[in-house]
Amino acid sequence: MSNLMLTFLVGVSFFISAISKDVGSMVANALPVFDSATWTVLLVTAVGLLVAMTPFGKLKGTEEVSNIILYVEIALIASRADISAMGNAPVWLAAGFLILLIHVAVMVILAKVIKMDIFTCAVASLANVGGTATAPVLAGAYSSALVPVGILMALLGNIIGTPGGAFVGHLMSLIG
Repeated sequence: MSNLMLTFLVGVSFFISAISKDVGSMVANALPVFDSATWTVLLVTAVGLLVAMTPFGKLKGTEEVSNIILYVEIALIASRADISAMGNAPVWLAAGFLILLIHVAVMVILAKVIKMDIFTCAVASLANVGGTATAPVLAGAYSSALVPVGILMALLGNIIGTPGGAFVGHLMSLIG
C-alpha cells in the first residue's frame, strides 16, 4: 500500500466527516428531532454504508485506515469524558444501571433461545451499549478478520439504537 493511497483514504474520510458535520448542523436546524452531533453520526453512517458498497470500499488499505480512525475516535471520546459529576444524579445513575440490567437479561435470553456464541453475543452487546467505537475493537480482539463484523454490528446498533435512545430519553423526560 503506497503512501499516496493512505493519504488519499485519510483525506477522503476527513472530507466526508467535515461535510457531514456541516450538513448535520443544517439538518438539526431544519429538523430539531436530534441534535447536530446525532445527525452527523447518522449521516456519516449512511455515507459510510453507501461508499462501502461501491468499488471505493474495496480499495487496498481501507480496513487499515478505518481501524486507525476508529482508534482515534475512541481516544477523542475518552478525552471528553467527565465523570466528576456522576454522583450528582443518583436517580439517573440508577436508571442507567436498570437499563443495563434489562439489556443483560435480554441478551442472555436471546443467546439461549437462538444459541448465539459468546463472540456474537459480546460484540452485539457492546454494539448496543458501547456503540460504534467499541464493538469493532472487541471483535478485533478475537481476530482481525472479525473487525468488519464488529463494524457492521456497531452500525446496526447505531441505526437502531439512536431512535431507541431518543424514545427512552423522551420517557425519562416525562418522569423527571
